[in-house]
Amino acid sequence: MPSLFYGFFWLGLLYHILITFVAQGISASQGWYLYCLVAAEVIVVMAGLLALSPARFQPWVMPAATIGFSLLDIYTVHFLLAPYYAGLIAHKADGALATFHVGMLRGADLWSYIGRLAANEPYLNHAGFLMIWFFYLLATSGLVAISLRAGWRHCRDISAGPSL
Repeated sequence: MPSLFYGFFWLGLLYHILITFVAQGISASQGWYLYCLVAAEVIVVMAGLLALSPARFQPWVMPAATIGFSLLDIYTVHFLLAPYYAGLIAHKADGALATFHVGMLRGADLWSYIGRLAANEPYLNHAGFLMIWFFYLLATSGLVAISLRAGWRHCRDISAGPSL
């Protein structure tokens, strides 16, 4: 069912691209339309990985995918989104996004960096922003821990054999 939903959404997006091209000569669409498909994409990816992996590795597909998606999320938040919204990186003249390097933080003040990120949030101060960031990291690492625990539990249940 998620594959069907995903496929029809892409058909609609392709139709939008076609109509935009016919009307304006630009064959493009905004990427944020795909945000609503994240859950369907994860389900489709997991189903594909489970179908392709041997039976003995299947208990570890979910933890491996969870770790992979978590690392991707942590990378994009800390090396793309936060530096972009803090003004450390910007779009170049050709439209490409400049690359963030950890060396850019060498002369930066962490407190002013957090202040720049929270600038458009009138009810969020520095401490509140740090608390939200901490809970984000805690929730992400908690998802990894839960998936690893489920993988170990599944392997233990398989090795114990059927119960009578």
